[in-house]
Amino acid sequence: MDFIFVPSETLSTNDSTPDNPPLKGPGKRILNLWPAVVSLFALVLGLSVIYYFLAGRTTPSHVYQVTENIVSELRSYQKVANSVSRPVTYIPENRKHRHVMQKAREILVRAEDLNVIKGVEAGGIPEFPVRRVTPKAVREIVEKIFEETLKLRPFYGITGELPSAPLPGGKVPSDVYGNLARIGNMLESLGAPKQQTKDVYRIVLTVIRDLEIIAAKKKNNCRLMVEEVTPDKTPGDVYRLTYRMLIRLNALEVALNVDLYENLTPPQRKEGEIVPADVLDLMNNVLADVGAIKAAMAIAYPTVVAPEQLAKIPGDVYSAVSSADALIKCLS
Repeated sequence: MDFIFVPSETLSTNDSTPDNPPLKGPGKRILNLWPAVVSLFALVLGLSVIYYFLAGRTTPSHVYQVTENIVSELRSYQKVANSVSRPVTYIPENRKHRHVMQKAREILVRAEDLNVIKGVEAGGIPEFPVRRVTPKAVREIVEKIFEETLKLRPFYGITGELPSAPLPGGKVPSDVYGNLARIGNMLESLGAPKQQTKDVYRIVLTVIRDLEIIAAKKKNNCRLMVEEVTPDKTPGDVYRLTYRMLIRLNALEVALNVDLYENLTPPQRKEGEIVPADVLDLMNNVLADVGAIKAAMAIAYPTVVAPEQLAKIPGDVYSAVSSADALIKCLS
């Protein structure tokens, strides 16, 4: 049906002239219904816009669904390899999208390391553009992990397509973070190398480079102070220093009004025995928050992960973290 819009000033049910007699009967009823028709059309249009917006919106539940597909795939490999992964014993609470993004980057590195060990070509780690991290951005990198995982199918002789996991509801970033940690342990059970001190050192160097970029943007005359390496340090010592640095970084975020741009979370730490993987997990959170500062300051230079490092001891990492902490002090 075609509707013809008739301006109210040219047609009225009350005004009449000899040449324009008052409308009566069906004509008058149609004009009286006209406002309701317009309102109904506007309502339908509005609901359509909302529907299409929600249909195209990525949520943590969508990202979690992809992680479940990865878990299902790795479980089929574990069955062939007769391997069992260790349980996840610690998941920090109240994670934000930026923290999940860095955890996903860590797992992508481990997936590619496993591919190389199994003689499968790896796709490479993408650059991380400066932006406010959204579930859509996290999903993109998690899907890349899935792609890398699928490359191992021929190695384990898997041919049949596994059913896709159902879309859950009500998932939050911490749920995705926990499943990514679980995936990391599964990859390790299949042969991915354990996370080592040199892996932590690599991320500290990445953090330092980003802090130097922030200092240049703020025009702060902050110089990198290289601390002396002390050989008696342990992963626990490095973890505690990193935690104190994260507290200082959190205060810097508040001072730079990053909390107006990103939701900030109080630093959290694991209690008990600390291994390099725990230090790396905390350092990834540092890198995520440094990235939030860059995004809030509109720094376009992307975060480039430092090259792989040779063997390091905890004292090397402690020295590098001390240097990073000194830069944060200078920026505060």
